[in-house]
Amino acid sequence: MCDSSAGENCMTSSDCKCFVGQKCDPGNPKALPSGCVSPNDISCPKGASQYGDKCYCKSGFELNQDKSACVKKPEAAACSTAAQCSGGGQRYCDGSKVKVSSCTAAGCSENVVEDCASGACSSGVCSHGKSECKGGKADGACDSTSGENCGNCEDCKCYDLECKPKAAGATSDGCFNPCLDVDNSVYNPANKGCDCKEGFEWNADRTDCEPVDCPDNTHRDGFMCVCDDGYMDCDGKRQTGCEVNAMTDYLHCGSCRTQCVEDAECVEGMCKCDEGLVLNKTINKCVPFRCNGNKECEPNLGEDCNGCKACACEATEVCDGPLKLHPELTDERGCRDCVGYCKKVYGEHGALSKLMLDSAVCFCGCEPGYMFDDSGKECVQERKSAVIFISNKLNAYEELWIGYKVNAIRGYYKQLGYDVYTRRISNYQQIAEELVNHPGVKAMAYFSHGMEPDKGQTQYSVKPTIEYGSPNDLISRGTDAQREAYVRQGISRDKAVKLADDRFKNGTFGLDYAYLNVCFGLNDNKLADSLLKDGGTAWGGHGRVNPLQTFDTYKKAGGAD
Repeated sequence: MCDSSAGENCMTSSDCKCFVGQKCDPGNPKALPSGCVSPNDISCPKGASQYGDKCYCKSGFELNQDKSACVKKPEAAACSTAAQCSGGGQRYCDGSKVKVSSCTAAGCSENVVEDCASGACSSGVCSHGKSECKGGKADGACDSTSGENCGNCEDCKCYDLECKPKAAGATSDGCFNPCLDVDNSVYNPANKGCDCKEGFEWNADRTDCEPVDCPDNTHRDGFMCVCDDGYMDCDGKRQTGCEVNAMTDYLHCGSCRTQCVEDAECVEGMCKCDEGLVLNKTINKCVPFRCNGNKECEPNLGEDCNGCKACACEATEVCDGPLKLHPELTDERGCRDCVGYCKKVYGEHGALSKLMLDSAVCFCGCEPGYMFDDSGKECVQERKSAVIFISNKLNAYEELWIGYKVNAIRGYYKQLGYDVYTRRISNYQQIAEELVNHPGVKAMAYFSHGMEPDKGQTQYSVKPTIEYGSPNDLISRGTDAQREAYVRQGISRDKAVKLADDRFKNGTFGLDYAYLNVCFGLNDNKLADSLLKDGGTAWGGHGRVNPLQTFDTYKKAGGAD
């Protein structure tokens, strides 16, 4: 991981990698914390700002000849007598606007003042101080209030629209969307025509785009066709729909890649051996029970957890069978004690996280109030910490522009006394589990995507989301994770359910702070309320977020004054 706070950059550490198209230039003032510079980033002198690929000084200043500094513009020279005008008006003299009486007999057209830089009055400069695009050079800005549009000024660009200043419905810049009257369509500038949005297709008359008919075993969810419950798309072909019933197909049992072994069938998405057989995990085959006609486990007769029901392992054990990977923790039945294993490996505060029965693996974590040390080899007492969640669904550009925000919130949380660490996530369940399994986490930051508004409702009905799950989904996953955590501690399942429900009865994870770099994050307060304790603080935006956006602050009601 690239740690810019410790002085690491692309020049000093191989962990600090630049994206395609960037170059490594840590000395460039425009460089990111990693030392990488985007191709359009240029180094402007002090007092200058970058717009596009050029540097501009503030009003009253200009770049010197070698463009290394902003210098004050020279005072305007007096106009010659021949250039004086009568009446009321203004003109340019040596580049500076000067108030004069009126325009000359030669006159100035509408929105134009005189240009006296050469000592003689002439028209050709817009009254707002820019070149007149209708006849002069472009200046990098489009001013529709002065009559500039895409038809007479190259600065008025339409990008993904057509330039038709006189068309009904055109914007003030003269840009026009010819697909306004075609439902569910977008304009394609490449072929200068309308294309249907994803999930839609042309009707028979090609006048409107209608929802695409969903193929077999699928149903519509918004604009998308999704698989019916229990079905999967394993061949990747849209025309076949979701062709696999993963609940009964022994070639794709529970997933596209799970094939049941011989003498087994797929029942409710699980491979189960035929009657009278049991799965021997060591050889991955269904074999007869090796119990000797009684209900007792008799290891001396060759019976063990691989083939005899009477030798079955307990809920916190896995079956090593004849492998005996950890003989000191494996009893005569072939069952390994996972609780003892986790404490042996990670110290007295190691705890069972979950089991992988099919592969005889114990996954370990730490007891509540403890966390892995920096080496990941021992459970130590958990300190007050903050976690930064970054979605693995961000593209390269999004990763680039969140970089400085990630560093900023990391630095802020460190100032508040939190230990800060980062997690890459792909869904809201991972967020819920991280917050539950690490009680020391009291602050978080979240960088990802939020759902688009429901087009059939008003913009105020947007429900902010975490990895496409609602706040209610997040709390539900948190409750599930808390229940399983209690069970792993040896608490009965019935009691664990009650304790977990009590933990989340107020519908919140109880954090001090939450930074929500997600579109629509604060369109309502439900997402923030599900994360914060009473009196907690969240930062986020309304609508879509952008790289330069300043976030609003939200404080949850309650808490000490």
